[in-house]
Amino acid sequence: MEAFTKRIMSLLKKWLLEIVYFDIINTKMSPEEGLDTPTDTTLEQVATRESALENLSSEVTQALQGGEYSSVQGSPAETKSVVDKIVEQTGSEFLVLRYAISQEEAAVSKITDGFEAIAPEGSSESLSEKFSAVSNFGQLFETIAEKSDKPVLAILENVQNVQEQGRGDLLRNIRALYNGRARDKSLRNLTWLLTGTASPTELLPQDFGTPYNIGRNFTVPELQRP
Repeated sequence: MEAFTKRIMSLLKKWLLEIVYFDIINTKMSPEEGLDTPTDTTLEQVATRESALENLSSEVTQALQGGEYSSVQGSPAETKSVVDKIVEQTGSEFLVLRYAISQEEAAVSKITDGFEAIAPEGSSESLSEKFSAVSNFGQLFETIAEKSDKPVLAILENVQNVQEQGRGDLLRNIRALYNGRARDKSLRNLTWLLTGTASPTELLPQDFGTPYNIGRNFTVPELQRP
């Protein structure tokens, strides 16, 4: 019980510093005094929140294990927590390639480079400067799926930070990898997990005709306040 309490206290301080759950705290904070001791109500809320994220991560994990492309909608801090749990649960089962877009307006070429840097050796041999960044992106993951002995779990976090002009092409390319399973059995070895502040379809440019209507979209549940 003592270890559990310490863990909850640690999580609480982290979330407070990130201003994720500042509106549920019913204690006062001042620069001079620092954080007051959390109340029992606050600790209970944090424990409930942690349990909700655990349950969500389990649901998403089951979908991914079933080969379903998935997405998780929520704040960056919340979705990162969910992804951390998923990776912990699936790390030995999948070849996990995880890339988080940390800066706004990231170009597709930067995302491709980011995945290329963590891909297995030899995966980028088919890439060329003559191809577009989006084409290289798709080719990279076709090669990874073909060569990997394990199922591949590709994770792209913070999709909202992709440049808008390239975001539609990127999501369309991921959709094409999913549809490609019908013609290329090796692509059944690849599963995608996306995270963002909105669903992939909502993040598409308004004039983009084709919706991202594949897989399952999960949403971080809203915080229940007393």
